Amino acid sequence: MIFISVLKKLFFSLILTLFTQVGGIIYLLSSLLYSVFKFNKLNGYKEAFRRISFHLTIYLIFTFFLIPPIAGLFGRVPLPIFSKNNLGPRTVWTVILNRNYVRPLMRETILEICSEMGDKYPGIRINYFDANHPFYKGYPLFPHLSHNDGKKLDLGFIYNTSVDGKLSLKTPSVIGYGISEEPREGEYNRPFECAQNPKNWMYNFMHN
Repeated sequence: MIFISVLKKLFFSLILTLFTQVGGIIYLLSSLLYSVFKFNKLNGYKEAFRRISFHLTIYLIFTFFLIPPIAGLFGRVPLPIFSKNNLGPRTVWTVILNRNYVRPLMRETILEICSEMGDKYPGIRINYFDANHPFYKGYPLFPHLSHNDGKKLDLGFIYNTSVDGKLSLKTPSVIGYGISEEPREGEYNRPFECAQNPKNWMYNFMHN
């Protein structure tokens, strides 16, 4: 049973590391803390709920309070959690999964651009999706092949969906995957080129 329990922890840690970079380490640390506190054993779902709540609390403390200043020592800073200079995440999961980090110059530049767009188009907001993880140049941001140097950032298009020319703040996909605009006639078809490479199978997996 102990062996199976260790395997489960390692597997879950691996999944968290794949999608968040730091989640696996935080999970192992919170598991250690949980055992140190020596809580009285609860029955059934109550114990599971307490464990999940404990791990989630520790993870959120790290994500919002500890990781940002540490990432700064490695040359990466978080993009705004809430809207700032007309820039904000399309979904809070981008922040929770620690996929909202860029280099300081990148952050300064995009905030300046979004501020200028706000002056030109009052009420507009630029939605961002995946950026980069907080640490280590070269660490991949799954499923991207790039987004590993603090210089990459996915932005949502702004749509004009009404006859009166009013711009929409919504995006077709909340998570940034599954729906995309096709290249226009005469534009370079990068998606088609990527799809020809077997190792890029994941790019069309959620394509609509």
